[in-house]
Amino acid sequence: MEIADAFGDEVTPGEFFLDYLPTLHEERLDLFDRYSDTTLRFCVRLTDRDEAFTVELRSDGADARRGEMIDFPVVTIEGSTEHWDTVKEYAEAAFTRLTAQLRENPPPHRIDRAFLDDLERYDGVVDIDLSADGDAMRTRIILNDYDVPPGARSVTLNGSLDQVERVVSGEVHPTEATRSMQLSGDMSLAFDLGGLLLEHFPGLDD
Repeated sequence: MEIADAFGDEVTPGEFFLDYLPTLHEERLDLFDRYSDTTLRFCVRLTDRDEAFTVELRSDGADARRGEMIDFPVVTIEGSTEHWDTVKEYAEAAFTRLTAQLRENPPPHRIDRAFLDDLERYDGVVDIDLSADGDAMRTRIILNDYDVPPGARSVTLNGSLDQVERVVSGEVHPTEATRSMQLSGDMSLAFDLGGLLLEHFPGLDD
């Protein structure tokens, strides 16, 4: 399957997560092995439609279903269908670029079980607020759960879609873009997550 097929104009969220994404993954299992040696599970919730999809990516294939699975995800990503077409545009560019990079060179460090085990220590929420031509788009990332647990720490990252586009195009390093965005909220969570990433992925801030 061509990447463009999965991100076509008429592709709905249900079609993408239940049909296209598992097929893309299964046709590229060799690439999955280059960046992960463990199962990755995530949930996407469309808050304006009270609809959720959970996807599990493994070295032997993928599973996707509406709603939640028994096991908890690494992250739950909350957003709105209002921004679906915009998200698809940037996601297609990022997926295409990542695929090309993995075919050329494997990353120096892979996501492993040790990293996910350490990440599980944190209950937290990262809100990402992006602006474009006066419009605002919020994406919420919930760590290690389907819903925000009581007492979870929260940080908010404010930036622009232009910054995201420069990262996707390879013009700007993700770390550099993050530094130019505004961060607010519980800074202890930001420092904990930053330290965790640097511990498991040395050189990430180079």
